[in-house]
Amino acid sequence: MRTRIWGIVLVPLLLAAAGCTDDGRPSVASAGTATATPAPSSTLSHYDQLIAYTTCMRQHGVPMDDPIGTGDDADEGHVQPGFDKGKADAALAACQSLRPPRVGPDVDLKTELSRRYARCMREHGVEQYPDPDAQGQTRVSQQVGEDPDYPAAKNVCDQLTDQWYASAAATLRPSS
Repeated sequence: MRTRIWGIVLVPLLLAAAGCTDDGRPSVASAGTATATPAPSSTLSHYDQLIAYTTCMRQHGVPMDDPIGTGDDADEGHVQPGFDKGKADAALAACQSLRPPRVGPDVDLKTELSRRYARCMREHGVEQYPDPDAQGQTRVSQQVGEDPDYPAAKNVCDQLTDQWYASAAATLRPSS
């Protein structure tokens, strides 16, 4: 129980202590006056890496949701639709070293679901909704986020994605 409480207390403190240097690169405190730029750490869980990345993005002014899920199944939070792409790209460049790679056995599934989601959004009136990039991430421009059909299409496609994921997960589960 004590170990768990210390983990709950120490992880947020360590994340809060990690900042960014003046040139935008993440840094960690050291005993001397110099700072070191960390590489993604294998000692942090995938979720904790996503928390550090999200914190850095927010420090660079990007309104980003908390990571979704837990452990290795966690996914990156979404950036507010319509947020300035130039500012998001600059923050991404500054925080890229903290962004963990996509992991887990269903990365291909998630990428396919992202493609389906993009098709769904276009079919429901958001003609300029982009396909995901090579890493399975979708970047929605301000123009697309302001499309009047966006809220209704998102509502429909979010519900369909939940159904697609549940269906795909059921077919991937080993039978007993």
